[in-house]
Amino acid sequence: MSVSIEVTGPSQSGFAVILTPEALEFVADLNCEFNPRRKELLGRRHQFHDEIQSGKRPTFLEETRSACAGDWQVARFRTTFRTAVARSRVQWIAR
Repeated sequence: MSVSIEVTGPSQSGFAVILTPEALEFVADLNCEFNPRRKELLGRRHQFHDEIQSGKRPTFLEETRSACAGDWQVARFRTTFRTAVARSRVQWIAR
């Protein structure tokens, strides 16, 4: 596909080595291939943001329902954290 890219930022030494015609063509091809999907995802992100701003609460994905409804627990953080800190204090003192 023949799409041109114009570099509008300030040029610095070494840019000609990096921004070769082949590299710019590669970027143009990537843009042609992925820009529609990128725009779609950004649109969904803006829509989600607007919904949250208007008071809608986020929900879990249907695919994760089993994990949310499962019978599991997270380890107690304080005990784990205190143990880690106590061990690291010993390491700090020993050095």
